[in-house]
Amino acid sequence: MKTKKILVEVVATAMIVAPLAQPARVFNVHALDTTPVVQTTTESPVLQNATVLIPSDATVGQVLLGYVLYHIVAGLILALVFQPAHVIEHTLYPLPNENRVVEKNWFAHQMLTSANYSEQNKLLTWYVGGLNYQIEHHLFLEVPARRYRKMAPKVQAVCEKYGLNYNNASLFKQYGQVLGRIVKYAFPFKK
Repeated sequence: MKTKKILVEVVATAMIVAPLAQPARVFNVHALDTTPVVQTTTESPVLQNATVLIPSDATVGQVLLGYVLYHIVAGLILALVFQPAHVIEHTLYPLPNENRVVEKNWFAHQMLTSANYSEQNKLLTWYVGGLNYQIEHHLFLEVPARRYRKMAPKVQAVCEKYGLNYNNASLFKQYGQVLGRIVKYAFPFKK
């Protein structure tokens, strides 16, 4: 097998794992060294210090395509999880005053800047790791996400008691509001 010299920028999260059934080239890429150290192995070594496993028949173009696709998919998933929790109609973006102090207290600030969505959807809650309960996530950082569902009604009751808006809606309604906000700020037509 011919060794190719490849210039690869590797992030800490290696995204291509060689199938166990075929040999793999292991590239240990160092910050100042552009020539990878190549080893042929049939075992999958533990990823350490930004080691990337590349299938032996993968071309440079396939590796780069995999890298780009990985980041596109990861970015979309992050946007789909966080946008409906922060970029909707009823979330606010309070600015600090001239003394660089936000007027609301920390708890009220968390309530005003975040929202929950699809609280009753157990599959979605599992898939996003409980991040559809953004209000509880922001208020109780040390609490495991599996407890957010039981906490949500209690937090909502406290919000109602003190006149704070508890932002919660379906995922599709939140996405509609996200798209509305994007259009509003992307095309600021004057009235």
